[in-house]
Amino acid sequence: MPLVIILNAVLISIEVTLQKMLKDKKDDPEKKIPNNFEKFVNTEEFKALLEAMLDYCRELFRLENK
Repeated sequence: MPLVIILNAVLISIEVTLQKMLKDKKDDPEKKIPNNFEKFVNTEEFKALLEAMLDYCRELFRLENK
């Protein structure tokens, strides 16, 4: 499966999870979310981190199946 499709699916999942976290925090103000977390998950640095993690996992999978 192409990297772009996988990465887009992960980004959508993260956005859904973030919205749930924000709703949960609204319902329960005791829950903690770091101040800049929402901004961070929308940065190119975060996307690059996800790509690197995906590449790493793919390589582990490839090595395991040699």
